[in-house]
Amino acid sequence: MTQLNLLTSNEQLRRAIGKLVRGLEKRDQEQRERRRHHRFYFGAKVSLLHQVGEGEYEDLCEAYAVDLSIGGISCITKQEMQTDDMIYISFEKLVGKPCLIPIMVRNCVTLLEGIFHIHAQYSFLGETVELERNA
Repeated sequence: MTQLNLLTSNEQLRRAIGKLVRGLEKRDQEQRERRRHHRFYFGAKVSLLHQVGEGEYEDLCEAYAVDLSIGGISCITKQEMQTDDMIYISFEKLVGKPCLIPIMVRNCVTLLEGIFHIHAQYSFLGETVELERNA
């Protein structure tokens, strides 16, 4: 059995929460410094497709977009992907009209059996690119 010390005074509680917040701020700052582009948490359902012919696309799976940046996007999906897979992400459900963006899978990590986290870069004409901030 583990014995826990309850924080009984307001001062103890303030110190504990302050320490937790400072730790989270430090972690957030370290992640921002490590990353080339700031990421924005997105949290939206999207569709992933693959090209089957000239101008023809077929649904691959649905995914949940976790975050995105000027350089790329990450998603949670039930479909395992391979590094360098060229796929397309559709934001049609969000914008109300067809909107396919080519992406190249940079890595795919198994989170749980049958659940994968993919990281992908935007890709146009076979070349990965960063989108213009002012586009």
